[in-house]
Amino acid sequence: MKYFCVLLLFSAIACSPQPTDQTKHYYDLKEFVDAQIKVLNLQKPTVNKQMMADGKSEQKKIIVSDWAKELELFRQLDLNKQAFILSYQTTRPDSLTYQYTLK
Repeated sequence: MKYFCVLLLFSAIACSPQPTDQTKHYYDLKEFVDAQIKVLNLQKPTVNKQMMADGKSEQKKIIVSDWAKELELFRQLDLNKQAFILSYQTTRPDSLTYQYTLK
């Protein structure tokens, strides 16, 4: 019975959620892009897209139907991911600007 209680205690500890570091070291780009996706989905603005291939340029006016898909690349640029923590040096050239440089 004694071993069962110890086993039960270790099982409970192993299954409990581990605390994570919620401190944002860099500007929260993912949160910003998510907020912009909501705004753009409501406004449905017309967008000018320009494509270039083989020296030929083509321009189209479109209404984007899925802003989450359109801006997914920017959502993935989240510098607050654990792998990027302490990888960038932050400087403030002025009060409105954050500049991140790879160390």
